[in-house]
Amino acid sequence: MRITEDTDAKKFVDEIEIPDADDVELSPAKSAGDVVRSSGEAPFAKSYAPESLPKIELPDLPVDAVSVSAQTLAEIDDSDEEDPLSEPALALSAPDPELDPEMEAELLAAIQVMKAQADQRAEIMQARMGKLSGKISSLNDKLDRLVNSSRIEV
Repeated sequence: MRITEDTDAKKFVDEIEIPDADDVELSPAKSAGDVVRSSGEAPFAKSYAPESLPKIELPDLPVDAVSVSAQTLAEIDDSDEEDPLSEPALALSAPDPELDPEMEAELLAAIQVMKAQADQRAEIMQARMGKLSGKISSLNDKLDRLVNSSRIEV
């Protein structure tokens, strides 16, 4: 910053006292254990006291889990995802039960009915989604018109 030679600048420069390097007193070096404070202040007091904190109790927590270290917790596998390389848990090799032809025909008919009902439900859901999409787009258009009409030109 450059100060020009006007009266305000001269007054400002006159008010600043820059001490000479010989006039500056340095405080003596203190060890790390010494407490540095100005007179009249209280000494440093540790504010964290673990015994003064409230105890948190968790219901149904096993006694041996109370003091588990972070290292032990890090080793616990808590992923809910299955390993893609392992066999699925439901892939059991059980023989198919022998069905008589009448029961098999009933089962196939019930499956066909369920497929038809599922297709019908899917069509109903598609129609509902189409109606909702139309309503959403009309509401967005109304909102755009409202925003455009409420703009104040300055």
